[in-house]
Amino acid sequence: MSTLKKQKGLWGIVLLITLLIGVQSVTAQVKTQKTPEEIVAHIIENHPSEKISRDFRAMVEAGTFLLNKQTDNDPNMAATFFINADGKPVMGFAQSILLRSDIRMERLMVFLYHEYRHYEQWCDNLFPGITHEIKPDGYYYSEQEVVTLFRGEMDAYRVSNGFAAEQGWTGFDAGCEIYNYQGRLAFALDLAEKMSSLSKFAPHRKALLKVAQTYE
Repeated sequence: MSTLKKQKGLWGIVLLITLLIGVQSVTAQVKTQKTPEEIVAHIIENHPSEKISRDFRAMVEAGTFLLNKQTDNDPNMAATFFINADGKPVMGFAQSILLRSDIRMERLMVFLYHEYRHYEQWCDNLFPGITHEIKPDGYYYSEQEVVTLFRGEMDAYRVSNGFAAEQGWTGFDAGCEIYNYQGRLAFALDLAEKMSSLSKFAPHRKALLKVAQTYE
């Protein structure tokens, strides 16, 4: 048994959990955990990548990387990385998505790996202009901001899809299938359309499609 220590941060009584199952293969694994807290603890402790199971876990336990419950995520997004008002990195988890029976554990692990890549982008300033701070309602995104956000997402999908392929995980996410079987250009165009469907990015649809059509 292993214990993920309680974090002094945004999630109250979170992750003071002694897991009842040990490290095991996660291929086609059925979620047996009953609460969002148990699922998050399992994802972190049993993640195949040491970036998550060792590095991210150590930061969570030290209180330098906070965890946050979220209820207003995209219906298909289980985790979200952002920087809070104090300048600390935060990983938000959507409780309702974590508990959905149709979302496999592998998909949740890939979600977390994807968002951890955004943390790496922030640490290394890979995409200057992306602050990862939560914007206020009504915030106007410039064309350059939207294009940079698109490039950051493409990078995170490249890394997370590569990770999923290394694990032999397939068939759990439509976007991943497009990326792996139709190619990066098809995925870029699909992502541009999805981003354009959001009102905050819609004014820059032409710019998004243009960068997607020439994405390398």
